[in-house]
Amino acid sequence: MRALVMVDFIRGLCRVEDEGDTLSNAVRERNVLEVASGCLEAARDADLKVVHVRLAFDPACMNRTNRTSRFGLYEETGRFSAGSAEVEFCEEVQPAEHELVLDKGSVSIFASTPLMALLHAQGIAQIYVAGVATHLAIESAAREAADRGFAVEVIEDACAAPRSLHEHSVNSTLPLFSSVVSAADFSRAIRR
Repeated sequence: MRALVMVDFIRGLCRVEDEGDTLSNAVRERNVLEVASGCLEAARDADLKVVHVRLAFDPACMNRTNRTSRFGLYEETGRFSAGSAEVEFCEEVQPAEHELVLDKGSVSIFASTPLMALLHAQGIAQIYVAGVATHLAIESAAREAADRGFAVEVIEDACAAPRSLHEHSVNSTLPLFSSVVSAADFSRAIRR
């Protein structure tokens, strides 16, 4: 069985109004939300399991497993708090009522969520990953999923990071842990 995992498609990462925000700029320039929306529609049409994982801290930050200073600053300032506008999903990729939504307090989609157990319980052996940021959450997802026995495919044009970081990830790092495919490749593969 296969699943599509949508990672961090939230307003506070993909729709920052500050022109200096390189991640939001990359999302816009690459049309990532539109491409991801097409992938989501294709997955739904093919009856794939879909999971949405987002950075969102519970009120006590009990789900925070990442102890870096950056995550400490998020906790101190209340950034990415569950229920805030920052963690709302972008309109193009809103979860459907029956799709699983997990909040994480880490870069990894696995470290602070029950995702691993849920995928195993559903008999999922292959995951397709789309999201932001390519060099952070997507690389982390591919590395850990591969180590845990999943076949992993990263949908390159449904991911974003500042250009040099994105290109390094898709050309050098991600191929070590996953297949890197296009949204068109993904759509064709799941129709089979």
